[in-house]
Amino acid sequence: MTDPVVCARAMMSPDNCAAETERLIAAALYHRPVYMAFPFDVANLPVVGSAPPAAVVPQTDQVALEAAVAAIADALNAAKSACILPGIMIPRCGLGAEAIAVVEASGLPFAATRAHSTKPTRSTSACTTEN
Repeated sequence: MTDPVVCARAMMSPDNCAAETERLIAAALYHRPVYMAFPFDVANLPVVGSAPPAAVVPQTDQVALEAAVAAIADALNAAKSACILPGIMIPRCGLGAEAIAVVEASGLPFAATRAHSTKPTRSTSACTTEN
């Protein structure tokens, strides 16, 4: 049921909860959200064992990255008009400066929602919202 919306999930038990908690925290640091299910009959049982912190280093899938860049470039080249709408993942991933650089380098109009905490500052945009 959670597959379409989470990057990782686990059914917690006394035997796996230490390792699964580490794995899910590591996944949540780079891809949100995660899902932890605690069955009613085991929720208050003591944890069995321990687990070291998960050492997860994010890696880029170069083939997927190149395909995504090509698809975006093709779509922009085929479009009659385009506008940048930075999403909530920009501030979550700490990419505000990079987003501003993309907006400024592209020359495309942009809009930012109120929830977006890092708004590009170029004020000449036809799509800019400053509410």
